[in-house]
Amino acid sequence: MLSGEMLASCALRGGGAVRVLCGGVRMLCGVRASRLQPWTQLRRVTGGSSVRANNPRAVFGAGTRWTQTRCISSSSTTRRAASSSAEGSVCWSCGKPAGASGAFFCAACGTIQPPHKGTPNYFSVLDLPAAFDVDLSKAEQTFRSLQTKLHPDRFGMKSEKEQEYSGQQSAVVNDAYNAIRTPLSRALHLLDLNGNGVAEQEKATDIEFLMEVMELNEQLAEATTEDALLAFEESLTARRDETLKTMADTFRAGDMAAAKEATLALRYFDNLQDQVHDRLDAV
Repeated sequence: MLSGEMLASCALRGGGAVRVLCGGVRMLCGVRASRLQPWTQLRRVTGGSSVRANNPRAVFGAGTRWTQTRCISSSSTTRRAASSSAEGSVCWSCGKPAGASGAFFCAACGTIQPPHKGTPNYFSVLDLPAAFDVDLSKAEQTFRSLQTKLHPDRFGMKSEKEQEYSGQQSAVVNDAYNAIRTPLSRALHLLDLNGNGVAEQEKATDIEFLMEVMELNEQLAEATTEDALLAFEESLTARRDETLKTMADTFRAGDMAAAKEATLALRYFDNLQDQVHDRLDAV
């Protein structure tokens, strides 16, 4: 699984900006939600060639730096879409203030704006509070509404720059929905926004849980029949549900250290669940 570490602006020599976005969200029919990745494609949208990777730590060359926000606020200011124009920014088309409320379009002329250069806050993109407990039905509604407005097909007769921005903004919205819709990716993003990002290879530190992991691995290895695998999957699902409850409680309490441990446990359970599904498919 990916770490969920957020990619933001990259500084190039000479002061130019490179925005790192994710696109090509995997939402294929029949793909389990637990297998959806929060990051599926990375590409440089200005200058240089495209780079595809399934790892958000892909190296983009010398002069590159990463940035991340270290706090979360539910205020209306911080909940503005991360892809919106910043307060006081000027519209590239009409030269007037784009307006903070114009998340994707200029408040003065209605022209689509480029994505924000800072670290994306996917909760804000979908107009959601930065919390583990979110209204997924609202997230889906916002996602579909934004994609209707931003889809590149709507900009086929527009300028080249507007077509470029529509593709970039559409990718941001795709990435936001993909990051929010599953518990694991949502937790990883929330931790990252709060300065507690989970590294790709980071492991849990709780000794009791590590002992449980060893036991579960042994049980899975011994499950050689379909009935045994189904029984193991049932017990694993119950254990995963307990972890989800613990995760929600720790996020509500603002205990990010405990939330991170619960997230690491969930990541393991999701990976183990994928192994069970693969074994069942092969039976």
